[in-house]
Amino acid sequence: MVSKVEGRRLRTRVKKNYVDDDDDEFFEEALETGQKWKIEEKLTTPDNYQGKFAEELTADEFNLSYIQRTGFPNPIIVKQHRGLGLRVPTSHFTIHDVRSCIGSQRLIDVVHVDTQESTQMTMKSWTDYYDQSPEKRSQLLNVISCEFSHTKLEQYVESPSIVRDIDWVSNTWPKYWLDIQAQYQNNLKQEHMYYPKTRKYVLMSVAKCFTDFHIDMGGSSVWYHILKGKKIFWVLPPTESHLRLYEEWILSGQQNKCFFADLCTKNDCQMIILEPGWTFFLPSGWIHAVYTVEDSLVFGGNFLNSFKIPMQIEVWMIERKVRVPDRFRYPYFIESMWYIIQHYVYSLTGITHITDDW
Repeated sequence: MVSKVEGRRLRTRVKKNYVDDDDDEFFEEALETGQKWKIEEKLTTPDNYQGKFAEELTADEFNLSYIQRTGFPNPIIVKQHRGLGLRVPTSHFTIHDVRSCIGSQRLIDVVHVDTQESTQMTMKSWTDYYDQSPEKRSQLLNVISCEFSHTKLEQYVESPSIVRDIDWVSNTWPKYWLDIQAQYQNNLKQEHMYYPKTRKYVLMSVAKCFTDFHIDMGGSSVWYHILKGKKIFWVLPPTESHLRLYEEWILSGQQNKCFFADLCTKNDCQMIILEPGWTFFLPSGWIHAVYTVEDSLVFGGNFLNSFKIPMQIEVWMIERKVRVPDRFRYPYFIESMWYIIQHYVYSLTGITHITDDW
């Protein structure tokens, strides 16, 4: 859902808060202007996005006790990852190392930034493209969904311990499904997924890539470590009014005419610059867009957790309403709900409803 970034900004008058309207007149007016916007304007007008949401914590402060106490309401930035239980390669690691770990013939999904159309290419073809100088790249391509669990790359990367503490896959999914996935991982066609394989992604973006406003699949929360490069996030909290507006914006099919954050007041959205070596945690349901300042290499993952069940269900329902294709939704979402129910039943009663007769 990446918009085209040519043309003038949406409007110049003072922003109006959509949530104060009793009808859709403001939203319809914004779309009827037919004007497009420039990403360059958004990058140079940070005063338009003055929300104060993200918290900067140390690795020692961001722990299970913090989440139990607060519920993980806001984005978290940890600038020094030592102490997070996070394992990542050194800064000398390159996409050529990624290629050697996951295989030259591994098919990966590649997004055409201007159209947000997705295609596939081999890892070899992708590295050839990435190695080109910016002036030789005929189009902007972005890799944001290359999951590498059960590959050699996994030995270099481990998610933060706080993520593993609360992630449903790590704590409730039967291990045999993960073992079966590992057996079939070398099939280059990636023909089937046996569990929610969303825990470890490598994101490879060239400069000027932009991912338009979205909510991560199934309302999953996100961990995100920048090994190289620099990223800019625009984030909005998942309030009832913001989610309603987001639905309208998606259903309009007019994302190229409207920078989503401009439909809200300047205090509704925060612009965050993330530097190399920083780790970012985004809670369930947060609406966000991402711009790549310079060629970057990022490791991250998506996870469901018990602190965000209502929001996860709400996002899942929004996805159904706006007809997000299955391949872009959180895999085995319903099954994950049953496994967490089974987990709590077993914790309370000692009775398990999982058998080995699969």
